[in-house]
Amino acid sequence: MRPVISLLTLTLGLSSALALAAPKVVLPDYSDWVLYHTSDRGSVIEDMYAPKELIDAMKSTDTFPYGARIVLVEYFADSGSKAGVRRYIVMQKEKGWGADYAPNLRNGEWEYQAYHGNKVPFTDSEDPVSRCLSCHMSAKANDYVYSLDELRAYAR
Repeated sequence: MRPVISLLTLTLGLSSALALAAPKVVLPDYSDWVLYHTSDRGSVIEDMYAPKELIDAMKSTDTFPYGARIVLVEYFADSGSKAGVRRYIVMQKEKGWGADYAPNLRNGEWEYQAYHGNKVPFTDSEDPVSRCLSCHMSAKANDYVYSLDELRAYAR
């Protein structure tokens, strides 16, 4: 009987550890979201998606509401065509988020999470957010979102 208890304890412990390691920002089902911008960066092509409700809300404000989520799907590029998903990046704004970062990296109340092309989240050892944080600092005037103008243009 003792091996069964040990196996059960091991299984519960592993499940708890996996639950704790789950990313804060989850890759949503964005299949009914709006593709509001595509950017060809040479080696990659990026599609940016937002829920219609977010696009509508941004018609009259400069600040993204809490609960705002944007999904960037980054494809490998092959002669200007999409050639498979390289990664997904999700940014999400919630009250109090971002407080864990140093002031020189904090992007207001935004958090980010990168996912591999197979939708498995990047691990902490793969550093899923520091590049996002440092890059988006220069978009502070647009509430840390580079594609704010494109999102608004789509809304009009």
